[in-house]
Amino acid sequence: MNSLLNQDVKILYVEDQKNVRDVLIRILKRRFSNVYYAENGLQGLELFKQLNPDVVISDIKMPQMDGLAMIGEIRKINKTVKVILTTAHSDSEYFIASINLGVDQYILKPVDGERLFQSLDKCVKEINLTREIESKNEELIIKNIQLEKEIIERKTAESEKDILLLDLQSLNEELRTSGEELRQSLEYTLELTNKIAKSEADLRAIIDNTIQNHAFLDPDYKIIYLNKTADDNLLNYFNIELNNGDSFLDFVIKFRSEEEIEFFKQNFQKSLKGEKINYIKKINISDKTLYWDITYMPVYNLNTEEILGVSYSILDITEKKIAEEQILKLSFAVEQSANAIVITDIEGNIEYVNKFFTEITGYSFDEAKGQNPRILKSGDMPKEQYEFLWKTITEGKVWRGEFHNKKKNGDLYWEFSTIAPIFNENNDIVNYIAIKEDITEKRLIEIKLKENEKNLSEAQNLAKLGYWEINVKNNVIIINEETQALIGLSNQMNISNLEIPLNDFVENYIFDDDKYLFNERIDIYIQNIENLDYAGSYEIRIIKNDGNLINISVIEKSKGVGIYYGTCQDITERKQIEQLIVNALNYEKELNHLKNRFISTVSHEFRTPLHGITSNLYLLEKHGEKMDIEKKANCYRRMHFAIKNLTVMLDEITLMNKDQSGKLEFKPVKTNFEIFIKDLITDVFANYSLDMKLNLNVNTNLGDIYIDKSLLNHIFVNILSNAIKYSGNSKVVDANIIKVGDMIQFEINDYGIGISDNDLKRLFEPFFRAENVENIQGTGIGLSIIKRCVDVLEGSIDIESRVGEGTKIKLQIPILKKY
Repeated sequence: MNSLLNQDVKILYVEDQKNVRDVLIRILKRRFSNVYYAENGLQGLELFKQLNPDVVISDIKMPQMDGLAMIGEIRKINKTVKVILTTAHSDSEYFIASINLGVDQYILKPVDGERLFQSLDKCVKEINLTREIESKNEELIIKNIQLEKEIIERKTAESEKDILLLDLQSLNEELRTSGEELRQSLEYTLELTNKIAKSEADLRAIIDNTIQNHAFLDPDYKIIYLNKTADDNLLNYFNIELNNGDSFLDFVIKFRSEEEIEFFKQNFQKSLKGEKINYIKKINISDKTLYWDITYMPVYNLNTEEILGVSYSILDITEKKIAEEQILKLSFAVEQSANAIVITDIEGNIEYVNKFFTEITGYSFDEAKGQNPRILKSGDMPKEQYEFLWKTITEGKVWRGEFHNKKKNGDLYWEFSTIAPIFNENNDIVNYIAIKEDITEKRLIEIKLKENEKNLSEAQNLAKLGYWEINVKNNVIIINEETQALIGLSNQMNISNLEIPLNDFVENYIFDDDKYLFNERIDIYIQNIENLDYAGSYEIRIIKNDGNLINISVIEKSKGVGIYYGTCQDITERKQIEQLIVNALNYEKELNHLKNRFISTVSHEFRTPLHGITSNLYLLEKHGEKMDIEKKANCYRRMHFAIKNLTVMLDEITLMNKDQSGKLEFKPVKTNFEIFIKDLITDVFANYSLDMKLNLNVNTNLGDIYIDKSLLNHIFVNILSNAIKYSGNSKVVDANIIKVGDMIQFEINDYGIGISDNDLKRLFEPFFRAENVENIQGTGIGLSIIKRCVDVLEGSIDIESRVGEGTKIKLQIPILKKY
């Protein structure tokens, strides 16, 4: 005889729920190699015919053919195959049917792995024991046949008595051995009987521990067996004890109405005729309302199929009914929910969607079922988001987030999803549920709001516009990011609205001269604390963090009782521009005044030499014949000097006009510098003064260089004529000309009336004349012309002077060897 080992056992497992089937197959394959599965009863029956397995494990409720029907067909093929039934239902009808079909083990779901292995080990041992007994019986039968044959042969043999006796002794020994083997076989049979009895005891224990109330009654209503659950409930509900042999009908008659008694009898008799009866009844006991699931089932003799009695069972389904009502309410709520609801299996395949899902996505229930939610993917979301989602929910956690999804028609929409796992009683994940809120409109509003905020922020930045809120009740000021930037606060803490005590703000950021004005505004707020229509405006100066001063304009309005908000705009640049405009207007006024004075002065300056020329001409015409040569020469010199002055003034006006029209140009010619400059200075002195002393020093040794004679002539005529005019009583002018690097430096010193510090600042302004030269002839444009000429020559000019001590002019122009 070959014992059946675990690796040789063939197991057929029939289960329609994939997730349950996959888990149990993994458990079985830990100990058994030959595990086969089917998804329903029909597949299971076909596989049984092909495989002839040792053990069949099957669920009861399955599509196409349930487990009980399949086992019934299998029993027709093989009455000894081991059968284990698994079910989540403890209904007595299934249990009775299982007994009638000769099921070996009955396990309630959820199936515990250890419990399953114990049942399988028991089945394997029973198979091995049965095989061993069958093997021993076969050996005994063979030996008995052999013995009988030998006895017959011995009886018919013509042998001597001693040989016969010897043979008989041998036969007795063999019989003794066979008897021992028979004894062992009987022991095996007894062991098998005990195991069967234990299996029956186990089944009875299962019945005792089930939540159903079971009563097995004979045809006369007498109790054959009452399970522990029924015994306990009879005591709890009716305060009565019933024992085996008692009449169950007496109990019914005592506690139920005549109508109910008759109904019980009718159903009992129907069940005795082979009919199964099941119904749900609402029962009122004391102050409780209960729902009972009542079943009448015939009990058969397995060999003769004779009906032995009735299994009467009651299952209290009150909690189930309440749960069903709750589920009904929940289902209604889910179906009518304003959010899309999606339920998937553990692989993510859709099992259920509500109506709102269809409204949002355009996919009907039939179109969505079996699909993966990835049909909604738009491609806009990162892959990492989906990976993190699956990691979260497969770990048993809840994931929340947003998706940018695509509808069936291609339109995009936003949704906020909450996705969570659904657990069974073993805490295994069996499904996932997603609650999806359509937030498209909300997101569009948020996007628009962000765009508006961005545009507002950009507008505020362009306008340098900030915002603050003053709460006079709490004595605080709240400033936004723009205002923080306005006053130079670095927003390192990224606080969009910074709260500062009002007193600290005034002390640290309000310019001292304006603190009174700001505090006055606070007093106005307090006076208008109840006036919600209050509005006002003012300007104030703020000290920035870097110490710089800025001007801001504040437009304020009441926001609530004691709360005032204001927009703050940096108007520093505007104030500066306003000041520049004021300064320009003042300058324009002064310039007009100077021009008027210039016109008056020029008119006077022209009139004076013209009057001199006219007077001298008149003298020469009237008295020229009577004058001696010296007097005539004096008249001519005076006319010549007047004409020279007129020429200089005309040159100045012409040069100024050229400068203003942009025609003042640099036109150098190659010239011997030393000869040119000496002749120029000497001629000026010869023309402008008869009694002035000139100390001229030219130490350059430049020879021929490129110079603009016209510009240099304008420069030195004006400088030297001023030195002569303003030299006062000193009558001395020093002119020192040297070469300094690649520059020619001119120093002209006079020791006359000098210039004040205030007037020095404005010397190069057109038409300006110092205060101490009012009585000295001049137009006020000479030095401005000098400055413009020096600029054209790309040189520099500097003037030092003290009132009463004289003036020193230092002039530098570049040396041009080539042009």
